[in-house]
Amino acid sequence: MSLSKKIYFLILVSTITLVARTQQVEYNSHYIYNPYLLNPSLIGEGQKNIFLGYRRQWSGFVGAPEIQQITFDSPMDKNKSAIGFRILNDNTNIIGKTSGYLTYKYKVRFSNKSDFSFALSGGFFQNRILFDQIIASDKFESILFENNQKHTGFDADFGFNYRFEKFIIGASTKNIFQNTIVYFNDNNSNNLNYSFIRQFNIHGQYTFSIKGDDFHLTPIILLQSVQGIPFSYEGNLLFDFKNKFFLNFNYSHQISSGISASILLDDAIQLSYTFELPTKSLQSYGFNSHEISLKFLMHKNNDLLIMKDIENLKNQSNQLFEKTDFMEQNQIKSNLNVENNRDSINALKDSLNSIVFGLENVIKNLKYDKSDLDSIIKYYSKNIINDSTLDNNIYKEQVQSSQLDSTQLNRTYYVIIGSFKELKNAMDFKQIFIREYNLESKILTDKNKSWYYLYTNSSSNLDSLRGRLKELQIIDVKEIISQNPWIYFE
Repeated sequence: MSLSKKIYFLILVSTITLVARTQQVEYNSHYIYNPYLLNPSLIGEGQKNIFLGYRRQWSGFVGAPEIQQITFDSPMDKNKSAIGFRILNDNTNIIGKTSGYLTYKYKVRFSNKSDFSFALSGGFFQNRILFDQIIASDKFESILFENNQKHTGFDADFGFNYRFEKFIIGASTKNIFQNTIVYFNDNNSNNLNYSFIRQFNIHGQYTFSIKGDDFHLTPIILLQSVQGIPFSYEGNLLFDFKNKFFLNFNYSHQISSGISASILLDDAIQLSYTFELPTKSLQSYGFNSHEISLKFLMHKNNDLLIMKDIENLKNQSNQLFEKTDFMEQNQIKSNLNVENNRDSINALKDSLNSIVFGLENVIKNLKYDKSDLDSIIKYYSKNIINDSTLDNNIYKEQVQSSQLDSTQLNRTYYVIIGSFKELKNAMDFKQIFIREYNLESKILTDKNKSWYYLYTNSSSNLDSLRGRLKELQIIDVKEIISQNPWIYFE
């Protein structure tokens, strides 16, 4: 081999090596909308997703990176696990890679607030070098590599993450096996070795709620490390309005800065676009980057739909309950004609009963197992008031209580089996009493609307209610609720 050929070959190898290392970092910015692109352990959170993405890096630059990818992920086993697949086509200059990976994720729940997930992806890839696209300055120079070459191999990715409420931290690695591919030169023994380099990333994020749950702000930090390339980091600041409209600001150290927008159409299709400007060293060349994606959100699993229905019904029930109570209290205090407001009150009560009925049916569909029931009881028991916290004008009586004096006559008395600060807690235990004891109950509020009481019976005859207290003592409702039944009046 002549000296000029050797020099040309060394330049070729160095160029391909540099491009290869860069190409192996499958850079994309839409992992904020599709976490599968960032970490396989983030798949299958609540719903099935189909994602189509396209990115053009440094548009206008010859041989600039270009990426097309498709992903699918779906939860399984009540969100305890998930599966997914990812197809990627990545081209950078004369180097290209097409890969397909299957992913399995498993989640370990510590509580309703925290969990740990890990996932493994495995699949095949085809790597190629297009030697026919190399243009030599000397057209009479013999061809170093005469033909395009393709090689196929197997590789795997791994990732994990920990979630606590609205905080997520995780890490992942790609190219676990670090495959080496040899491209043969038919003219001499100077072959080209192409090695896949193991990649690592660490990411963290926290979601802040602003003005209730309408607005959210999520800072996202990503650290990346690849052998032979300096350590890099990037940050995102993601705003969203009701999980329908998204705006993100991105900064990648010494690479680019950009802005992206996303909109969720009909709760089913998410359209996203990103525009990025390179760092100052490349800005004069106008090499901007563009990324666009479509995400199809398939029907959510039944558990999430049920929980969403419960939340909606709860809000409606709260509103109607307050309206009904307000009208009844005003009617009593102002001595209004009952008939004038009866229709309005009955209409509101019918609406309230309809919503409560729907809420009960929805809750029944949750199909709590025994461990779930015990967990609910243990959690909500903390919200039950103690004897010492009762208002002074609340009368509390056990079965052995003494007789009332004459000033306590002509009142309506209620047999209370539970006291709660939140309406949701009262509704949950109302359903539990039905399920466990076939015990029907209703909800009553105190005059300050600060407590919700579950009562089984009401009467102006106190003696008749003492018998009911004895019955409740026999069925031992204290297995569920940590207080004795008692009698209440205002």
